[in-house]
Formats: sequence, structure tokens, C-alpha cells
Amino acid sequence: MRQIRFKILMLLGGLLLSGCAGLSVKQQQLTQKHQSFYLDYETNFQDFHREIDISLQLRKRSIEFLKQEMLEGDAQYFDAHDIARIQAAVSEYSRNREVLLKQIAYRYRDLFEGVELIFTSKQPTELVVNRTIFNDKNKLFINPNDPLGREYIKVIKLGLAAALTLYDNFIIAIMPYHKNGHFRRSINENNIDDKKIIERISGNFRDLNNYRNTLKAVEFNDKVSRWELAHTESKLSKDKDNTYFNLLINGSYSNKKIKEITLWEHLAFRTKRFRSKVRDILFDIGAESLNSVSMAFGNTVGLISSRDGYLKNLPSSHIEKIETELLPGDILLEKTPFRLTDRFIPGHWGHVAIWVGSKEQLEALGVWKLLPQIYANARHRFNYQGPSFQTQIIEGKRVVEALRPGVQINTLKHFLDIDDMAVLRDKNVKKSALKRYVIRAFKQIGKEYDFNFDVETDTKIVCSELAFVAYDDYQWPTEKMAGRYTISPDHVGEKALGRGPFEPVMLYHDGKVVGKNVQLNFNRLMSADYGPVKFDLMPVE
Repeated sequence: MRQIRFKILMLLGGLLLSGCAGLSVKQQQLTQKHQSFYLDYETNFQDFHREIDISLQLRKRSIEFLKQEMLEGDAQYFDAHDIARIQAAVSEYSRNREVLLKQIAYRYRDLFEGVELIFTSKQPTELVVNRTIFNDKNKLFINPNDPLGREYIKVIKLGLAAALTLYDNFIIAIMPYHKNGHFRRSINENNIDDKKIIERISGNFRDLNNYRNTLKAVEFNDKVSRWELAHTESKLSKDKDNTYFNLLINGSYSNKKIKEITLWEHLAFRTKRFRSKVRDILFDIGAESLNSVSMAFGNTVGLISSRDGYLKNLPSSHIEKIETELLPGDILLEKTPFRLTDRFIPGHWGHVAIWVGSKEQLEALGVWKLLPQIYANARHRFNYQGPSFQTQIIEGKRVVEALRPGVQINTLKHFLDIDDMAVLRDKNVKKSALKRYVIRAFKQIGKEYDFNFDVETDTKIVCSELAFVAYDDYQWPTEKMAGRYTISPDHVGEKALGRGPFEPVMLYHDGKVVGKNVQLNFNRLMSADYGPVKFDLMPVE
């Protein structure tokens, strides 16, 4: 990738710098933007992925809250708990929106402002700056067959996906509040520090310039999509980032509807916005169809997760069988190809957790009596609000995992909303060392999720870092991305390929048990050689 980008830099230097003489200040600023547009792509992509995940979850929570309040009908009112939820959600939404809007959407929109986008497979990617005083229309020819063209396509899709997400958020999670005077007044005036946030977001949604630029990117993306359908084996079609953007763009409600919205309808929107202010003064409380909100909720959930995992509905007897075979310190890997976030994670596995064991196992290990103090530290350091660790273990919660809300302890049944699972174990570990590893796993509970995926942070943690932190004297593989050292679930899996201290002792694939050749089939999954694995699969009994 670095070599490709060095070539892009050289190419852009040749295309742009050599022609800067005689250009206006505005044209020189344009060429400078195009010289460096890709330099912060990796950082922006990491930030984008993090904020998209947060955005979808916030949208889901917003719709759930609105549905519940609407079901109350005439008895609808906000109690102290409701107000606290509104304050927290609006604060987080405002922060999330700032990143998606200004850092991502505007960053790449400005790149193509005043530039005609021309998709072509016949000439090389090139920015043509018009030098005449009679025509200031600049042209950008983008060819998907060359590296520079693919970079341009990805940043256009990155900016478009951010813009469409913001449009969807407004339509699905903000517009119902804007239409309902009771909700709007409570959010705008009564309960948050950021006054008039709904009005500000609504004004941005109706901004004609934003609409024109988004429509421009949508129309360009349509041309790219048609080309990709005809060239499924191309480098662009096989690019993981490109596939991720396609999922978001094609799953967007706004992507389908934005081309149907006329400029006249946008002007009418502004009139309605003015009338809504008058209705606020008169306390004329509006209403939104519960059916339409439910439909939007279903679309959002479908974008987050398209179905349940194949292992979700395992018989209780089989779950109990798994639990009896698990030992404290076992590392659990899982695969959820039906979730949007899984598409972004490199390699086969998408999540890591640690099994800490039952009360009897923890007593035998000498950990049980230490849990009250570890729990007290979690409350003090991380403001952890869950029940005591001993209580949760007795209730059957024995899987420590880092999820978006933070590190928590869950039941195996909760964990099993997945398709694939591998259990990794170091059979030669000493009891004293295992005790320390399990204690270190418990000490992570309550930490925030590390959306920067940085193994060098101590106060936040991502799922695969659990193994990295708990088994602290093992040498784990890492990778430097966007200036940070990260560890992926597949990095954890590398320690169980037959050369490291761990080995797979249990394996499931596509909801079925891998009945034999566990080590061989684990290695096959790690190398994405899925075909032969199916011959060793057995149905769950």
C-alpha cells in the first residue's frame, strides 16, 4: 500500500505541480487538495468505521425510545430516567455527528466542489484544471483500473457513506422528534446544554448545497456500481474497504430516496420548518406513525445484523455440555459474518473472549476469594455498575468480553449468537500462571471499549486485547495501523496454528460441530480454505 501511495504522490506531482504556473489562487488550492487527498485516508477510515458503528447503535436506541414513549399515548411524559437518557444520547449523537460531518463528509465533499466527476475506463485518472477565464469548470477523470482511480473512488464512497448515514439518522432518528412538538421542545430547550440542536440538524438536512453535492456523489457511485457488476474480479470489486462502503451505501434509505427529492420539495421543507416553530409556541403537539418508526427500526437493525447466528438456538443440553468441557483461561474466538462490523475485521475470526470458569473451578484455582476486592477496584477505577462478580458467576455469567458498551461478563448462551466458535487452550500452563491470567481477565471488567484499537492504552480495551492483556507474558503478534499497534482476533488465532503454546480443543463452523481433524480444520479456517472443512462437520445433537 505504501508503494502504491508513493507512486500516486509521484503521479500527482507530475499531473498537478507542473501545471500550477499561471493558475488562480482558487485553482492552486484545488490542486493542493488533490495532491494530498489520500494521505489521511487510513486515519479517516478508522475513525469512520468507529463512528458508523456508534451511529447505528445510537439510531437503534433512539427509535426504541421513541416507540416506547409513543406507546404510552396520552400518558406520555418524561420522567427523570427519560431525561437522563435523552441528555446522554443527544450529547453522544452531537459528538458523533461532528466527526462524520466535518471530518469525513465535508473533507471529501470539498475535494470535488466545482469539479466535474467523469468515470472512464478509457483514459488514465487525471485532474484537468481549466485555465480559461470563460469556463472555470474543472474535470476529474477517474479510471477504476489504475491505483490512483481506485483511491479516488474509495474516498468518494467514504464521504458519500458518511453523508448518507447523516441523512438516514435524520430521517429515521431525528425527524420523528422534530415532528413531535413535545419531544422537540424537551430536547431543544429543557434538558440539554446544546440548545436548538434539533433545529440546527434540521437546517443542515435541508441545505440545498449539501443535497446537490450528495446527489452528485450518488450519481457517480451509480456509474461505479454498474462497472463493478460487470467486473466482479477487478481489484476494486475485491477491495475490502470498497465492499464495506458498498454495504453501507446500498443499505441506505437515503441513497434510494435522495434522487426522488426535488428542489421544490426542499423549499417546501423550509416552509414546514417555519410552521413547526409556530406550532411550538402554540403547544400544538404533533404525532408520528408508530408503523413507520417500526419499519425504520427494522431497516437499521438489518444494517447492523442481517440475521441471528447459527449457534444462537443451541439446545440447552448442548450448551451445558460445552460448559462442562471449558476450563478457566480458555480463549474463545467467534465469527459473525451476518454483522456489518465483521466485514471490516481482517481475517476469519471477528471477536475474542475469555472463559473464567465456575465457582468451583475458581475456588480450586484460588481466585474466588479475591473477586470481592477486584470488583471493588472495578467500581472505583471504572465506575462499574454491575452486580458483584461472585453473584454474576453464580448466575452463570462466565464469559469476559469487550463489547461496544465496555468490558462485561456474560453467559455462554449470550455469547453464542454466532456462526463459528473456536476454543483455544494452553495445555501446558502452570496453575500459578493460569491463576494470574484469570485474575487479569477479571481486572478488565468495567473498562471502556477502545475504538482506537490501540494495544498500548491501559484504560480502554478492544476484544482481542483481552488475550494480549490477560496472557501478559506471551509474545503476541501485532500490526501497526494508522500510527497505532493493534491486535486482531486472527493474531490471537496465530498462536494456535500448531507452532504456538495454544491449541484448538473445540471447533464449530456454520453452526455445526467440527467432529474430527480439529487442528487441521482450524488452520484451514485461518487461511480461508473453507471447502474441505465441510467434510468434517457434524450436526449439533
